[in-house]
Formats: sequence, C-alpha cells, structure tokens
Amino acid sequence: MVHIVVATHGNFAKGILDSIKLICGEQENITYFCAYVDGDMEDGETEISGKLMDLLDSFPEDDDVVVLVDLLGGSVCNEFIKLTGRRPFHLIAGLNLGLLMQFVFAPEELTKDMIEEIIDNARASIVYVNELVGKDDELDSF
Repeated sequence: MVHIVVATHGNFAKGILDSIKLICGEQENITYFCAYVDGDMEDGETEISGKLMDLLDSFPEDDDVVVLVDLLGGSVCNEFIKLTGRRPFHLIAGLNLGLLMQFVFAPEELTKDMIEEIIDNARASIVYVNELVGKDDELDSF
C-alpha cells in the first residue's frame, strides 16, 4: 500500500485534503500534518521533528510512503530531509492539487520512474491560461 503524507506550513495541508475529498471522495491512505499552528512555533523544530518521525513510524515498514510538502527549502521540507536516513520514504516538494490527485490515482506500488512521471505531469499542468485564450482548439480539449 502507498501512504501519502501531506505536510505544510499552516492549515494548507488540511485544506488541500478537503479539496481531494470533494473531488475524489474519502482517501484512507492520506494523512496530513499542519506545521506551526496552535502554538507549534513555540515548540521548536525538535518537537516538530519528533512528531514527523512518529508519523512516519506509524506506517508499516514494507509500505511505500510518499511525503508531499509545500515548499522546497521551507522548514517543513527541511525537517523531513533530516529524517530521510532513518526510514525510507519519497519526499516531493511543490505540493499542488494536481500533483496530489496524481498520487491518489497512482498504482499500489511506486517506482522512481513513476514518481518522476507524476512530477513531470504536474509540472505540465501549470499553465499561463491567458496565453491559451483565443486559441479555441487548445481550450476545447479541457
């Protein structure tokens, strides 16, 4: 089984999971982590790191874990980077709804090539739509 962890600054993780539930239905394999809310800033990064390790440890060792974070170089991503040697998991920065949806519909077993394809597809979905306006044939495909 593939477990998906959505971890962000503030309540973004909860909000994007609410959107996934609206579009795709309930997803039992997705867990979210909202950092720096409810006084977490006062707890410090050591406390957050411990919570993240506990979260990762809650999944069976043989299952794939994909962690999607909001911002490369952000504190949430950096805390997961510190944990990469303690337990295998896939860490992807740049969370958006399209990326998360592709992981929701991904196969039960993920390979590095599959993950790279999902990321490439998500990149391709980021479009300056104004450039498409007036090109009826391109907009018709939506």
